[in-house]
Amino acid sequence: MEITNSELATYQQCPKKWDLKYPQMLTTQKDSKNNPLFFGSTMHLALEKFFKEGIIHSIDFITLTYDETIKEYGDDERIIEDLKEHKDLMLEMIAMYAPIANEYNGQVIEVRDIEKEGKIQIGKINNRPLYYRFKIDQLVWFNNAWWIREYKTASRIDNSYIENLMLDNQVSRYIYAAEKAFGIKIAGIIYEVFVKAKPEKPKLLKSGELSKSLTTNITYDTYLQAIKENNLNEADYNEQLTILKEKGNPFFYREFIMRNAKDLQNTKDDLLALSKILRQRNKIPTYKCPSRDCGWKCEFRQLCIDDNDGTRSMYVKREKYHPEY
Repeated sequence: MEITNSELATYQQCPKKWDLKYPQMLTTQKDSKNNPLFFGSTMHLALEKFFKEGIIHSIDFITLTYDETIKEYGDDERIIEDLKEHKDLMLEMIAMYAPIANEYNGQVIEVRDIEKEGKIQIGKINNRPLYYRFKIDQLVWFNNAWWIREYKTASRIDNSYIENLMLDNQVSRYIYAAEKAFGIKIAGIIYEVFVKAKPEKPKLLKSGELSKSLTTNITYDTYLQAIKENNLNEADYNEQLTILKEKGNPFFYREFIMRNAKDLQNTKDDLLALSKILRQRNKIPTYKCPSRDCGWKCEFRQLCIDDNDGTRSMYVKREKYHPEY
């Protein structure tokens, strides 16, 4: 009897989605590859390639994956254009990330293990052991301590996004489980977030000057590049360049999150309690939790809206209970 963070998080997000995905074991017959989930999973695999085999192999993987996917859509120009844009964006992300991947504030982030799996027993149900199975992106050594490093992609990063990272149950679960499974003290989790957007240059005004309005996607490098391309005086834009330099890279965010002993003890208790509930399967009530994320985050959105046999025929039962493992 095993449970994963994916299942726990799905139930806490929406019990109806959990019911369709796990007890009923449904999945769409053809998952759309023109969505944020495909982008995120491809980026994840590209980063794995980057750390295992180097940037050239990562670039080749991104190119091949998107070129093959584009072929699947034939003459659908709208989707093909989106996929081409996503491909170019991902290639830019990898190029931007490569120089800073293993360094922070002058210290080295040493990758010790990639896609590391583990399993711990969290209790028993009817005298049968109950396990929590997990897989972390990386186990790294930084500042004389062990850290878990996890990757995410986001459309934008604001205070609300950062607060959600701080509150993420996955942080506590992974730290607690990794300490138990690997027998080491984990300092915390390093979240590295890639923003799905391209850098922009400032507008060139009719007067021949650059606009001093700094939108979110303008960076120090793009502003400086625009100054040079238009043969302008850099000193005239010192204020804008200073602001952009202090703002840093708006397309990449790194956050260090830690948990104390009390948090980890609560995590242990919560894991067992929630797992016991979910192991009852068809005996627990399920209900819909609609949110603005349903449109892009849930593969069962149409089934949830229609909820009839006709729509259900668009879905099939999975062969394995946990396909991610």
